[in-house]
Amino acid sequence: MLMRVMSKGQRLERGLKRGNGQRALGVSALVLVTLLSGLEGRGAAAAAEKSKAPSGITLPRDRTAPSAPEVAVTDVGPTHVSLAWSATDDSPHLWYTVYQNGVPIYPLTGRESATAYLLLPGGTYTFVVRARDFGGNFSPLSAPITLTTPRLNSWDNEPPTTPAELFPDVFDNEISLRWSESSDNQDPSSMIAYEISLNGELVDVAVGGRTTSIVYGVNGPNVVSIVAIDSSGNASEPLSAIIQVEF
Repeated sequence: MLMRVMSKGQRLERGLKRGNGQRALGVSALVLVTLLSGLEGRGAAAAAEKSKAPSGITLPRDRTAPSAPEVAVTDVGPTHVSLAWSATDDSPHLWYTVYQNGVPIYPLTGRESATAYLLLPGGTYTFVVRARDFGGNFSPLSAPITLTTPRLNSWDNEPPTTPAELFPDVFDNEISLRWSESSDNQDPSSMIAYEISLNGELVDVAVGGRTTSIVYGVNGPNVVSIVAIDSSGNASEPLSAIIQVEF
């Protein structure tokens, strides 16, 4: 058997040819991967561009206000009034504010009914309702509903006694009030309510036997008035005092 013996130079030349072929194959594969990656990248960019929402589009602002709510009384008791209301709007979501004698008692509720509690028997109250839509538009106020709650004892016409004594403490413009409780021919003292007025304006109602209150006066003389009211709505003569405030 004959064996071919290659010289050192021939072996080196053959190795170089084999290495060049492998490198050429590696370069070709790298070029192919690069081309595929570029195509995938351009495809993803195109898809992302296609999925973008149109820019520069501004939705028109809702400027249509809801209609004035229509309000109905559903129940009346000596100490409560129940109301129901509705309004129309181009938005499906409406919020309502219920006012009792000008004071909001249910601000921005999503309900279409509510009950005002802790009312005085024989008291007169005015209720109005206002709607607001999702765009922040307010409706006109509803037509006012004014009513008087029934008395607990229609035959009781005798008022409580006038609170006998008033004990004020003044700190800056804060006036802390304490008075002697009234008595009544029918109600226990815990059933007597007290209306506290400051300079002619009702500022507090004390119930449940409470005979204290804190009010805030103006610089100078302040007129405080306290009236006792029984469960039938009979009101006593007022206990009045002038309290000097300096701050």
